[in-house]
Amino acid sequence: MNIINGIDLVNLTRNEFNDPAFAKRIMVQQEYDHYLELVDQAKVKYVASTFACKEAVMKAFKLTYGYKQIYIKKTEHCRLVYLKGIYQDNLTLSISYADQFVIASLVGFN
Repeated sequence: MNIINGIDLVNLTRNEFNDPAFAKRIMVQQEYDHYLELVDQAKVKYVASTFACKEAVMKAFKLTYGYKQIYIKKTEHCRLVYLKGIYQDNLTLSISYADQFVIASLVGFN
């Protein structure tokens, strides 16, 4: 059993975070449906957060497949990670915000 870690830092001011086409390209339908309910800066923050989380997952697992194979489900207390539709109960995903930055960190074992 190996401990894995992935981390990603993104800047909220990146232009693609304002682009609905970019959001649709990286999000599964459930994530995109939630995105459509948001307005203005909340949309930008959600796209950036989703992107950072998925990048952290991809780095931890050294994945080569696309963003739509990863689903980040936000609950009241945490974010759950699904890979290709399968819940990964061996992972902990954390996200933090500071000024114009979002950082996501994934720790787990495989």
